[in-house]
Amino acid sequence: MIDEYAKAELRELIYVIIDVTEWHGDYADAVCPLGHEDARLFLSGMPYLHCVHDRCESEVAALNAQLREAVKGAVDPEVWKAVFKPDKKEMARRKRLRAVRAAAKVKLLPLLLPHPVPLEYWMEKSPVKLEGDPKNDWRLLLPGLYQPDDFIWCGELYESGPDYKHNFHYVRDWLKRKHCPGSQVCVAPFDADKRMLQDHLDMRRIPQDEDTGEYDLRGVRDFYRPKGANHFVGFYWDAGEYRRASEFIKGMKPYFVLESDTLSYEQFGAVVAYFMRQYKLRAIVDTGGKSLHAWFDAPAYPEQRIHCPEQVMSGTADDHIAWRKLHQRELDLEDLRRKRYHQTLKELPYIAKGLSCDPKMFRPCPTARLPGCLRRDEDGQTIDRWQQLIYLNPKF
Repeated sequence: MIDEYAKAELRELIYVIIDVTEWHGDYADAVCPLGHEDARLFLSGMPYLHCVHDRCESEVAALNAQLREAVKGAVDPEVWKAVFKPDKKEMARRKRLRAVRAAAKVKLLPLLLPHPVPLEYWMEKSPVKLEGDPKNDWRLLLPGLYQPDDFIWCGELYESGPDYKHNFHYVRDWLKRKHCPGSQVCVAPFDADKRMLQDHLDMRRIPQDEDTGEYDLRGVRDFYRPKGANHFVGFYWDAGEYRRASEFIKGMKPYFVLESDTLSYEQFGAVVAYFMRQYKLRAIVDTGGKSLHAWFDAPAYPEQRIHCPEQVMSGTADDHIAWRKLHQRELDLEDLRRKRYHQTLKELPYIAKGLSCDPKMFRPCPTARLPGCLRRDEDGQTIDRWQQLIYLNPKF
């Protein structure tokens, strides 16, 4: 039996060679040598990296050769198989999700495409009439979809990390600016109270050299000696990570965004109209490129409709059992609603992919185009097309 420590050691071996973004049991999401983020690392059997882009085939082959040599020299093949053997329940789950994606592609999409929705329809139906200068559209989107005290990221894709703390602000502070703060906005607000996200004050024991007895006072703002202790505790001002990462998100992601690079605007409009049957459409943004971004309210976590009375909670075990028996049907329905909610969250990316939309937009903290600026090409040069609002239905 391989313990978790051994598995972590094997993953560290992979980290040296491949940039892994997320683990999924016997496979992992990864970045290929040319920077494509949709590569996948398969781990059952001898590990290998696969990227769907043809132009990086030779670089991926070289990386796979390097990976095989590293694994052969450090790990027994049987041990590797034992660590990353796929779970039967996980395989069944993936099979069901693949069936969901196939049904959306083969059955649903052919029914939607014959009913295209033109761009003019969304502009006409927009609850907010968008007739002003498109450079001010960001001033409509941010306060329309976020609260003033929501802590959000705006900027360019690469602007994440300690050098880009200026890309994280409250919505009320963003709105004090004269110009659009960047071409991208993170869909999920961040938790400004999480210590590791922003610069923060930390208390920890001051390190002491055992040989000389001297204290390392680097970075110490102040210190004190705990009562009855023979060591000192220092106050340190630690730099925040300021990363656009899922562990810093505040609560549940409020929106999901649909995007398709393969469907025309009219065909994509048919997909948007289909999703409107179940989810509230909040905004449509013309990216200035070849696609639209459609913002929807994310599925809401089901509210708890039945609560155990305080006198039962503080009573005997028999009282609690009797109350559960009396309300068993309502409790089972609440469990079913929660299961359906989680199932919906898992299925949405697969349905979107089957409908020719980008499933990466369903990651925990994706970025979407922020209206109000000119689109830039791959070289960073502006082109004569605005990122602008086509439809806006404010939440606030």
